[in-house]
Amino acid sequence: MLVSLAESAELALQIVHGGFSAIGLLQASTAQQIADGKVGAEHAAALGRLLVELGEVLLYVHGLSVDCRRYTADYVPDSTGRTDQPMPGGA
Repeated sequence: MLVSLAESAELALQIVHGGFSAIGLLQASTAQQIADGKVGAEHAAALGRLLVELGEVLLYVHGLSVDCRRYTADYVPDSTGRTDQPMPGGA
């Protein structure tokens, strides 16, 4: 279960990082529209707040992934694909 949780957390990290990149590109391409008043500055500020909140979520998701990987470092899947069996000789 911890291996699956770690993999899911890592996938979420990749998705949110990709979203950060996309938002950054959108912000860069709409800078002139914001300056011209076509896009409200309050929308750009709200987007900035969203990025801050997502950045804080990433901190916790990364910590969750690291902790899961640390506790499952000595586990390997058996032939059935289960990941809850310790490696032989593991502590």
